[in-house]
Amino acid sequence: MNSTCLIMNQLSSSISLKFALFLNLSLCFIAIPTLFWALSKLSTLQLHHNTKIIMSAHLFGFLLHCSGRVVLHSLDLFNYIFRDPCNMVPSIYRCFVFRLFYNIGLWITNCTVFPLMIERSIATYRNGSYENSSKLIGIGCIVLHFILTAIPLLIVYSNLRFEGVFMPYCQVIKPAFPTVAQLNGVVSTIVQLTCRIIFSILFRLNQKWRQKSLEANLSTRFQLEQNINTMEILKVFANLTTVVQTFQTGSFLLLLHTSNYFNLTNEIYISLMEINAIFPLYGIVTVAILTMKIKKIRLRVRSILKNHVKTDPNIYLINFDQQIGSTAKASNPLTGQISGLIAISAQIFSRIFFTYLLRINKTARSRDQKSSLSHRFQLEQNLSSINFLKIFSTLSSCYLIFQNSCFITLLHFASSMPSEYYYATTELNATYPLYSIVTICLMSIYIRKNRTKINNELLAHVRTGSEHYFSHLKRILDK
Repeated sequence: MNSTCLIMNQLSSSISLKFALFLNLSLCFIAIPTLFWALSKLSTLQLHHNTKIIMSAHLFGFLLHCSGRVVLHSLDLFNYIFRDPCNMVPSIYRCFVFRLFYNIGLWITNCTVFPLMIERSIATYRNGSYENSSKLIGIGCIVLHFILTAIPLLIVYSNLRFEGVFMPYCQVIKPAFPTVAQLNGVVSTIVQLTCRIIFSILFRLNQKWRQKSLEANLSTRFQLEQNINTMEILKVFANLTTVVQTFQTGSFLLLLHTSNYFNLTNEIYISLMEINAIFPLYGIVTVAILTMKIKKIRLRVRSILKNHVKTDPNIYLINFDQQIGSTAKASNPLTGQISGLIAISAQIFSRIFFTYLLRINKTARSRDQKSSLSHRFQLEQNLSSINFLKIFSTLSSCYLIFQNSCFITLLHFASSMPSEYYYATTELNATYPLYSIVTICLMSIYIRKNRTKINNELLAHVRTGSEHYFSHLKRILDK
């Protein structure tokens, strides 16, 4: 038996290697339907669409990894059980293609936490507008995700050769060349720990801003609540990822360092490597834990909503009363009084100013009898417009003086009134729809009256003889 057959015989007869392959293959068959179920449920979750895009890529990475492992481990187990050791040497091209699936999926899952951290940082920074943000942010994070995935793969596969290579088992990292694996493992662990710390900072920032945003618009408060719920889920995800990545990388580096020291046989070394890289189990556990966390948050939200439904409506009136009391009740009426006085002063000033403009235009019309037709037309138009606006200003002044006077009086007596009477009186006092209806009716009546007046003047001019105009023009010229 030659050396090739001897090496393959050792691998095929290794119980530990067969156990490692069978264990991972069984876990892959459980993980694949679980991951497809998680992908189908992801679209129904109340998460931002950019978060869903990145998590979809994470689940896709698990599926790609498990698919590559199913093919590799199935072929290896079949060869080890049914084929002759001398005829089971794997093809280098088969190893390259399916091990590439294996490693691409592995590094996609390892790199997910960084683009998630970027996306959540943007969501926290733009909490007022991120709710309606474009999917381009999620697509950009996915592009970054794949770039980060490609960097370690390019490093690992940089020295790959297809010709003259004997590979008894499909693997990339060998115990004699641990430097590349050490570099990738250490960098990945550092990134995981850094992102975990940043997730905690973002979570605290969103909690702090939520407490300060009680008077913010609904979109901002909704986004902050969504950020907090999402961060609770991603904190669990980051904890799980950090623990698994740190443990797996540490075990991996320890195995690389000690394999030669303990003189591990090739089949034992491969078995330990496959058991250490038990990513299908990691995928199953991730889906299970995140599902429980999402269910817990959903039950908490439903419980809060049920409590709100069962709460006495008067509690909301009391809370609302406490919120607006500082600005609308007698405990601090100064703001309302100042606003009312300013509105009254502005109305009175505008009414006086319109009267002044009307007098100026009347004086100019009586003085400029010899001016051009265009100038006199403009003066007539000014007088007509100012008369119209004078009526509008009079109506507006009367209404707003009355309304603000009532409002200021109401502020003084608000502390002695029940809340419901105060709110009802405030709403009745602010009858702006009635004000608008009355304004439109009176303005329409004035415009019709003015139009009738102009028509009568035009008819009178038509009926007047032309000699009257010539004599009038002669008197103007003689002056």
